[in-house]
Amino acid sequence: MFARTAVSVFCCAVLGALAAGQEPDAKPVDPAKAALIDRMMNVTHPDKLVGQFLQQYKTAFSRGLEESLQEQLAKSGEDASKYRPEMQRFEDQMFNLISERMSWGKMKLRMIALYDETFSKQELADIVAFYETPSGQSLLEKMPGLMAKASQVGQDQMRDAMPEIQRSTAEFMRNIEKIHKEGSSEEGKH
Repeated sequence: MFARTAVSVFCCAVLGALAAGQEPDAKPVDPAKAALIDRMMNVTHPDKLVGQFLQQYKTAFSRGLEESLQEQLAKSGEDASKYRPEMQRFEDQMFNLISERMSWGKMKLRMIALYDETFSKQELADIVAFYETPSGQSLLEKMPGLMAKASQVGQDQMRDAMPEIQRSTAEFMRNIEKIHKEGSSEEGKH
């Protein structure tokens, strides 16, 4: 339970840090709580987790971009190889931007604030105690691989659902267009 909570907070912070461009106003953290947060960060190595997350993101982003380009070019019968240099340039540009925004140095203060507002001193002490156990260390070691596999499961599920999503989206757009046309014809009558 502690691990799931900590991982959830971490993932939300990673996404939030990317979405928000500025540092929040830092409020002072109780020194005893700050020491526990620091101890937790020393045990969990969030700087390494951020690096691993970024590498997994880069792989998934590259794969998704290439699949999307291949799909679009297949419709026109074009060869994707002539687009590879531009695609690589774009991937590098996006990854550099994301890496810069999500660097541990830029995220650390926000993470401290999140842990401070999310967990009590007792919860932090319990979480640290767990992570210091062999099972806690095993969880930390195995979590990035598990998260990568879980992410792949999610991507596979979305890929399987894509035809239905596309059909529903097309139907939605037809209905919107129909409502728009009906509204336009009603306005013309007045």
